[in-house]
Amino acid sequence: MRAAGTLLWTFVEDGAVPGYGELALALFVGGLGLGLAAPILVDVVLAGVPGRNAGAAGGVLSTVNQIGSAIGIAVLGTFFFRSVAGPAADAAGPAGHAHAFGIVLVASAVLYVVAALVMLGLPRTAAAADDDR
Repeated sequence: MRAAGTLLWTFVEDGAVPGYGELALALFVGGLGLGLAAPILVDVVLAGVPGRNAGAAGGVLSTVNQIGSAIGIAVLGTFFFRSVAGPAADAAGPAGHAHAFGIVLVASAVLYVVAALVMLGLPRTAAAADDDR
């Protein structure tokens, strides 16, 4: 996902408006990364959950994913729209939107780094399940 963000950022960093091919490439890379990581992440998160609690744990995981996505969209959307309306951007044209999108991509990169640092505190292996009933 970060590789896709970096690709997009290189396309818009100077206020340029990316073409369909550039957007398609970045979205393909992001979709590939998410598609390869998401199923494995679910397995890792649920690995230490007893079988009798698997449904509840899966529901909590889904809920946390949805809430996290909503908060992320809200925060990054706020950055975007404040940048478009701000004095540094040309709000009337595509260049202003490209500039604002560049700010969002930098902010998302910072958030990826913060998430990676938080993940360093997670246990290396899943807790063993005592009971699979």
